[in-house]
Amino acid sequence: MHIRSRLFALLLGLFLWVPALSAAPSAAREPATVVEVAATRFEVDAPVGMAGSMATAVRVIEQEWPGIATRVGVPAGGRVTVSAERDMNDWFAREKIPSQPPEWASGLTIPSRMTVLMAPSNPEWERTMAHELAHIAVALATERRAVPRWFNEGYAMEVSHDWDVERVAQLSGAAVMGRLYTFDELTAGYPAGAGQAELAYAQSFHMVRWLEGEFGADLGRRIFAEMRRGGGSWDAAFLTVTGQPFAAAEQAWLDYVEGRFHWLPVATGVGAGWVLVALLGLWAWRRRGSQKAAKLKVMERRQKGAYRADPDDTTFG
Repeated sequence: MHIRSRLFALLLGLFLWVPALSAAPSAAREPATVVEVAATRFEVDAPVGMAGSMATAVRVIEQEWPGIATRVGVPAGGRVTVSAERDMNDWFAREKIPSQPPEWASGLTIPSRMTVLMAPSNPEWERTMAHELAHIAVALATERRAVPRWFNEGYAMEVSHDWDVERVAQLSGAAVMGRLYTFDELTAGYPAGAGQAELAYAQSFHMVRWLEGEFGADLGRRIFAEMRRGGGSWDAAFLTVTGQPFAAAEQAWLDYVEGRFHWLPVATGVGAGWVLVALLGLWAWRRRGSQKAAKLKVMERRQKGAYRADPDDTTFG
């Protein structure tokens, strides 16, 4: 009787264990695709069953990288890995890195590894990947030197055309309310809240576009080339290329924005169009924040303190 009980327990354990094993995610990967584009070697991989994502990644690389590399001024000889992941946490587990990406990240660039991670659930997969490729281009063009987060993100948005009217409205609304960030606040990282982060992206993009209007569309390429040549910081390269410290440019930008979006037109009856844009901005900002509030609360419960990667080394799309 004792033997029969043990045999029954063993069979029951196997019955419960086998389905759990079959349901576990497979670590198997599709054979990597290697493609050389504009003197840069890309290796694209994905879990088994995601060959379609690999093909999409290769197509985006072939279409977008030549223009991005030329625009940014990427030297020859770069090597980049692009990994499509069902869950980006899988990549960190494979690499035995304790850090985990936040749940909202749809794309992730890790310059120290020359790696782009992409989540297939992203509805704007191709545009996000172009954005991440722009981050890789900046890392290659600067030989992985530190670039202020606001310039890195704003420049990537500009290069990948990652812009929309809603962000214009957010910027105008924040300017009217006097809620713009200083760029010192956006140098190392972005605020955690969804609405505040959206404003940070909008403000960064607008500053990059304004700087290009003041100093030339090739400003980024010239700054990155100076960083390579002189081996100095972004601030030092900006001073050399433009002839003025960034603080002076920031003040000029702030004067421009406040002059364009100031509340004074409301009192004078002039510039009703900008007033309307500002009001739309306030509405869009509040709407976007309310839509993401529940998701952020879930994210905070699940991943509080989980993401510990160096903020200067990891860039979210």
